[in-house]
Amino acid sequence: MILQEVADSICKATGWKNQIKKDSHTILFELENGLNVNIYSPDGRTLILHSIIAKLPFDEYEAKKLMDKFANHAVSACKAKETIVSFHADQIMLHHDITHKNGDFEINKGAKDFLNDLAWWKQKAISF
Repeated sequence: MILQEVADSICKATGWKNQIKKDSHTILFELENGLNVNIYSPDGRTLILHSIIAKLPFDEYEAKKLMDKFANHAVSACKAKETIVSFHADQIMLHHDITHKNGDFEINKGAKDFLNDLAWWKQKAISF
């Protein structure tokens, strides 16, 4: 299954619109309330959904405090969520890997679950 077919399937299942092909391996969905989801397929078999949860503050001390809060919540959340929180440069990111072999149902479910988790994490970021 090629990336565009995956994106079309997700659109049909979720009602997502506003897809932008960033390059041959990435499609971006710009959704409401600032929720943006990138779907990246490096090898045509694996899908990686990812998005920015929040930007880290410029102040090193404040950035460390925020990273600690996210890390503590990520450890607790990993028991119930399949998504992964990570830190990249000045951003806090959310990731979720899906394989194409699981078919449309799993891909679409994974996209919906990812969006729910992203909304949850963005709300956490506001409350920190």
